[in-house]
Amino acid sequence: MKTRLSHRLAGAAATGILAIASHSAHALIAEVDTFKIIKNGTELFLDTFSDGVAPPTAPGEFATYLFPRGEFLEANGKLILNPATGPITANAAGALSSTTRITFSTNIVPEDQVTGLKSNHVFSVSATFTLLDNTVPQDTYGLRLTDRDALGQLGAGTNGDDVIELRVNHGPNGRNLQFRRQNFLPGGGITVLGSPAISQAWFDKYEQVELTLEKTDSNSNAISARARLIDADNPNDSLTINWPTGTTTSAFNGENWTRAEIYAAQAPIPEPETYAMLLAGLGLVGWQLRRRAKRDAASRIA
Repeated sequence: MKTRLSHRLAGAAATGILAIASHSAHALIAEVDTFKIIKNGTELFLDTFSDGVAPPTAPGEFATYLFPRGEFLEANGKLILNPATGPITANAAGALSSTTRITFSTNIVPEDQVTGLKSNHVFSVSATFTLLDNTVPQDTYGLRLTDRDALGQLGAGTNGDDVIELRVNHGPNGRNLQFRRQNFLPGGGITVLGSPAISQAWFDKYEQVELTLEKTDSNSNAISARARLIDADNPNDSLTINWPTGTTTSAFNGENWTRAEIYAAQAPIPEPETYAMLLAGLGLVGWQLRRRAKRDAASRIA
């Protein structure tokens, strides 16, 4: 019985350690090819990540990025995001993730109705990502409109409630595209606005995805989403994905501005202390099982 018990404990320990080790070995590395903002029909900003200087530096005389969280690298015309280097934060539903993100600086002064991305403007924000296939569930990367600050708290002069996301999401059944809104006010949460049914074969066929969040009417606060799967070698070969008419949300609730953000996130990687806690926990379980086995044996002899 001791032998069988030892084997069970050894198996449990090995399984637990391997499970954590296999997860901790995983690191999502997202790649962004371009980041573009068009406002009122004019290109406001374009970053092709080809100058070799990573954010918060941005091309252009006045363009800047704000609130870098985690590490960024520019290489071979791509922005590299490693969410394992970012802080662990909670989303509007309380789920934790390690997130790397960078926010583009635009005017947030409520009285200024001319500059920035305001509720009386027409604009589109696009980011082109490399489609990744060597990822695990909970990995995600994409594009946001947000009124939250560097710490994920309240934006200046706002309720800080809105995070509108268009993202590539990796679930247990493969990749999908999600358009969703996070509401960080009490009683808020996450609303998935749409996740079109896309064959995994399409994700396998194409190498890139262009994600776009846009406001098409200056008299409406509605934000809509669209996406395009692209052949990197032949951009004319692409598949456009539109969400159903009327699938919209608002980035303006208590404020008249929003900012664009690109990000990547993954489940938190355990720290070394986690292994120690696991081993200590397994040791305690083993001690309890051995004690129970001795007690059972004693009762049978009696």
